[in-house]
Amino acid sequence: MQNYFKRLFGKKKKFVYTTRDLARGSDNNGELVRGTTQHFFTIGDIASPTTRLYVPSGIPGISVEAENVPNLPSPKIERVAVKPIEVFNEIKKEDIEVDFKNLDEKIKVVEERLEVLAEHLSEEHLKDEYRALFYLKNRKKYIKTKCNFDWAMTNQDAMNDLCKRYKLKISALKQYYTLVPKEGIAEIKRYTKEYKKITNDLPIFQLIIKDDNTQSDEDKQQRKKNRDPILVANSPFGNFFFVLGAWDDEVEVVDEIIYYGK
Repeated sequence: MQNYFKRLFGKKKKFVYTTRDLARGSDNNGELVRGTTQHFFTIGDIASPTTRLYVPSGIPGISVEAENVPNLPSPKIERVAVKPIEVFNEIKKEDIEVDFKNLDEKIKVVEERLEVLAEHLSEEHLKDEYRALFYLKNRKKYIKTKCNFDWAMTNQDAMNDLCKRYKLKISALKQYYTLVPKEGIAEIKRYTKEYKKITNDLPIFQLIIKDDNTQSDEDKQQRKKNRDPILVANSPFGNFFFVLGAWDDEVEVVDEIIYYGK
C-alpha cells in the first residue's frame, strides 16, 4: 500500500539544471553569468570547498577576493580610457584546458554526492554540484556530437582584470544589444547553433563595453556613435567564456531608422 503522505503530496519532481541556472539578473536587465562579481568555483572545489570573502574593488560591478581580511578598503585604481577592440587580445587565455578524461567516473562521483546530500539540503544549496554535473555531462556529449567551438577562450578573472585596468564594464546583451553590428549578430547565430547541439538550451551572451559616465548632451551623443563591443558567451564545458569577437563599426542602419526616423 502506498504511503499516505506520498499519495497526498505526490512524487517530488526531479530538479533539472539548465543554462538558466547559470544566470543571474532579471528579465528586465538581461542575463549575466552567475559569479560575474565573484570568484568562479572549479569542479575540484566540490571536494574541498573553502570560505571566501569578497570586497568592493572600487569599480562598479567587480569585487575582489580577500582572505580573512576584514574591512579592507577599496583600492584606488586609475583606469585608462580605451576602445574595447584595442585591448581585445588581452582577455584571450591560451592556458584554459578542458579535461575530457574519466568523465564517467567523475559524473558518478558527483551524482552519488548529490543523491546523499539531496536528502538533507535544498537544490539551492547544491547548485555547485549541479553545475559541475552540467559541465561534465556536456563534455561527454561533446565527444559524441559533431560540433565546432573554434572561438578563443577567456575567463572571469581576465575580464575583471581588463575592467580594472581600463574604463570598460561587463554588461548583459539585453541592455546594450544595439551596439552589436551585423558581424556580431552572425556570431551569435553561429554560437547559439553549436551551443544548442550540446545543451538543447540558449547560451548567455555578455558585452564588454566602454564604462563612460559622461553627462553632457554632446558627450552622450558621442557615446551613441561608439559602437565597439567585445562579445563573449558562457561555455557549456566549464567556468570560462568563448570570445566571439570585437568590432568598432557603427551600427548605422538601426540608429538611423529607429532613433532618427530616416
